[in-house]
Amino acid sequence: MGDWLDEVKARRAAITPPPWWDSPVLAAPGTHTIRGGPGDFRGFDGSLPGDTRPVARIAPAPFEDGGYATNHDADADFIAHAPADVERLIAEVERLRDDP
Repeated sequence: MGDWLDEVKARRAAITPPPWWDSPVLAAPGTHTIRGGPGDFRGFDGSLPGDTRPVARIAPAPFEDGGYATNHDADADFIAHAPADVERLIAEVERLRDDP
């Protein structure tokens, strides 16, 4: 079996290109669309360069009592920062492995 860090790097390499950011959906309060792709990224639908790709949608989850989960803003923030955070973590693990 390969090294787990190689597996993480392979998954990271396969995602929609960063940067990713949180784009709140104004028509649906509490709902967020995580979007990604650099300015020269051509969308999966063949759209013009500069268009971005939706990566994930975060929406308030209803509870059985009729209330809604309130951590969706934090979830959206976490997901939007994941590519950059993983890149930094990979670099730190590699640095620590190379350090005698």
